[in-house]
Amino acid sequence: MELYYIWLERIKRLGPLAWHVILEEFDKPYDVYINRKELIPQGRITKNQVELIKEGAEDAMERAKVIVENCRKQSIGIIKYGDQQFKNNIRKYVDFPVVFYYKGQFSDNWTNGMGIVGARRCASKDKKLAINITSELVKKNYPIIGGLAKGIDSYAHTAEIYQNGYTVAVLGFGIDQCYPVEHQKLKCAIAENGLLISEYPPGTFASKFRFPRRNRIIAGLSDVLYVIGAKENSGTKTTVQTAEKYKIEILIYS
Repeated sequence: MELYYIWLERIKRLGPLAWHVILEEFDKPYDVYINRKELIPQGRITKNQVELIKEGAEDAMERAKVIVENCRKQSIGIIKYGDQQFKNNIRKYVDFPVVFYYKGQFSDNWTNGMGIVGARRCASKDKKLAINITSELVKKNYPIIGGLAKGIDSYAHTAEIYQNGYTVAVLGFGIDQCYPVEHQKLKCAIAENGLLISEYPPGTFASKFRFPRRNRIIAGLSDVLYVIGAKENSGTKTTVQTAEKYKIEILIYS
């Protein structure tokens, strides 16, 4: 049940590495929850993690229940570690979330896309390049993965939709939010024709520290990462660094 996966993620000061360790030891967070009072360090689960679970269990469960109810009211879907849509090729990333919130449809190859990211303020040649690359990838039925950001990301998303392709927008905020606000129409079009996905529950606002975390998911869902027109210190740097860590092919056009 997704409630217990959300509960696990809501425990304060536990992060993705701890979540994955706990799931390796217990398989299901429900087992952790019902045995929380008698929980002891075991396997790779540390004493500190046990203490955080015991201290934060009740508060985390209250917050998890609110999230599930908000998702129900807003028709926001939830997928969890172990679900069919949670593909094996992303389960290997131990810094990935164990819960995603979404609107839209999952394609069979949604985790084998082509990431297209780059400059927010881009030259016309970079815009044209992003559209051309997207057009070629649509012909090969590749999903396009981006971050709904201004510039290159939005041009790639738009080109994919215009040509009846499938695009995945990874959000750095809750599914019920939109940033930038002028992308609301694009966001709705992606929800109708592709997939909006986020590790953040509804009600989570955009914040600068959330976008680097979003970028690791863009990288992890991509078989190849295209970087177009980005400067050396651009926000795409974290996407590239993660792609390098994940050993994903990177094609840079500057």
